[in-house]
Amino acid sequence: MTALRSRLEWPNILIALLVALAVIFFNWLVWRAQWPLEIDGNEAWNAYQVDRLAAGLPLYPPSDALIANNYPPLSFILAHWLTRVLSFDAIIIGRCLSLLGILITAAGCGFSTRVMGGGAAAVTLSVAWYVAAMSRHFDIFAGMNDPQIFAGSIMMAGMVCFIVAYRDRRSVIPAFALMVLAGFFKHNLFATPATAIIWLLIHDRRTAMGAIAASIALIAAGFVVSTIAFGPDFLYQLLSPREIRFFRIVQRIGHMQWIAPAGVIVIIWIGQARNSWQAQFCGLFCLCGLLSHLLQQTGEGVDTNSQFELVTAIAIGLGLALGGIGCRQATSRMVQTTILAVVILRLLLISRFEPYLVLTSQTYRDNAQRSLTIVAKETDAIRKNVGLAVCTIPTVCRQAGQPFVVDRFIMSQKVAVGLLSAAELDARIRQAGISVVAIDPNASTRLLSSEAKIGHILDHQRGLLPPHPAPTLRDSGHSALLWRLVGGGVEAPLSLN
Repeated sequence: MTALRSRLEWPNILIALLVALAVIFFNWLVWRAQWPLEIDGNEAWNAYQVDRLAAGLPLYPPSDALIANNYPPLSFILAHWLTRVLSFDAIIIGRCLSLLGILITAAGCGFSTRVMGGGAAAVTLSVAWYVAAMSRHFDIFAGMNDPQIFAGSIMMAGMVCFIVAYRDRRSVIPAFALMVLAGFFKHNLFATPATAIIWLLIHDRRTAMGAIAASIALIAAGFVVSTIAFGPDFLYQLLSPREIRFFRIVQRIGHMQWIAPAGVIVIIWIGQARNSWQAQFCGLFCLCGLLSHLLQQTGEGVDTNSQFELVTAIAIGLGLALGGIGCRQATSRMVQTTILAVVILRLLLISRFEPYLVLTSQTYRDNAQRSLTIVAKETDAIRKNVGLAVCTIPTVCRQAGQPFVVDRFIMSQKVAVGLLSAAELDARIRQAGISVVAIDPNASTRLLSSEAKIGHILDHQRGLLPPHPAPTLRDSGHSALLWRLVGGGVEAPLSLN
């Protein structure tokens, strides 16, 4: 009876609830991944790069081209190889890699928490909160065809290797080699290697100098090999122009609301356990993650993916806070209950219900078929068009067999920074015979998201279901104004980081 009563204490109940929520939220991503419906415009952009590689076209086009590729090469090489081996489309492959990346990173968070002294409850919290937070609050990226999360999982593997190697007094070079490898999948992951380097500079400067030298050598070797393989356009494309506005930090500070409560808990724990190496390391990781996020937010088109390393650091900190690691007194049941209740409430207090509707509503699940019907209709219309086209929903153009003809985001950034005028861009589009085609917005996962909002659900229950908006009319014009409206705006960036 005593053992049963201990299992039914609030911390254990809430941990079980958090695990259940993580499974429910992740299930939504897995269910959504099967449908050939665009989650975000970046999906087609990444798939187009794989298509070019498969067709033997340059992965990094010339600097004067209307298309661009400002990502490192390894994600495209891996996706191309997997498409050949598994015979799946590049978008599905990319989504699966993203889902796998979530699980690998979650495992890394749990392992790091365990190495730092956390028990079973602490490890479970780290893993479950990371999966739940990424699946719930960052579902525009989680499970989407983009290399960010998979690259982050390799970076997390490097962090785990670093923590273990530092603890056991072994070489940290393999850990930094993994971090460099991750950078050639996605090049905006700064917080993890910065944490490791700064930690070594503080505690073991000699080892730090060796790690820095080895990392620089590996990075240089990677750039040399990539330049030889893809030509000097690789370097130019990787440094594609981007408008920088520091006020964006203020404008987008609200996007941190999803992880703020968990972050506050970790800050309180760091203050209480400040004399322990665990709190100092986790505090440094969180600080580097925050600074990296804020710095990246100054760049136009950067989205919430810049928070992902911070999410990882907070996940580890949450587990350590629950276990009271580094504190003089063990964390009380009341404190543990409060920690768990806060993070669970933040996960629940959101006005979208996709994960629950997937499990409970056949009508909602049928929306995917409705969208597929719209995609088929739009795709057929594109195939009948004469000449080249670029779509407001790029995945539709790709499914219709249209090649990658214009990088809307990079071209808009060239206009923004003065490398190209709107008139010149307009003239080049006209000369290439490219039509801008507006696609019905429901030819994507839009129905799956819009009909899962609380307002829509309440209206449905009251019999006040509003009609779906009429499809946007096609426009084959080429004006620079239309181009900015359908391609250069915040609504549809094709290259987010």
